[in-house]
Amino acid sequence: MNTLTSLVLAFNPVLFAIRPRRQASSGDVLVYLGIAVVVIAVLCAGIYALNRMAHTRRFNSHSSLFSGLCQTHGLDRSDRVLLKSLVAFHNLDYPSRVFSEPQWLTPDRLPPALKSNEEQIRTLHKRLFT
Repeated sequence: MNTLTSLVLAFNPVLFAIRPRRQASSGDVLVYLGIAVVVIAVLCAGIYALNRMAHTRRFNSHSSLFSGLCQTHGLDRSDRVLLKSLVAFHNLDYPSRVFSEPQWLTPDRLPPALKSNEEQIRTLHKRLFT
């Protein structure tokens, strides 16, 4: 075998890779374009669905209602923490019930751990229900 033949055989994969390819027909282009449109449409639909679910979770939940009521009443962080601890103690299913049912903020129903915050709870009771 001569040197030229051995070089051609050694570089055969390279020569095969750089050989000219056939021209794509308009049908091939339309197929690839259709596939690209479908992929983009599926991605857009998925992003839209995920954003809707996140929006629903963020704005239609009990915790967002509680936060909105706290913001509406101008409660600071310490008031929010106190209300959340009362909700946890009374094991309320819906945290916003403390804004509509005054019995949860009466000082005689306070847990022993929150007796030191009795004055703050009285103030909250007056702010929310009078």
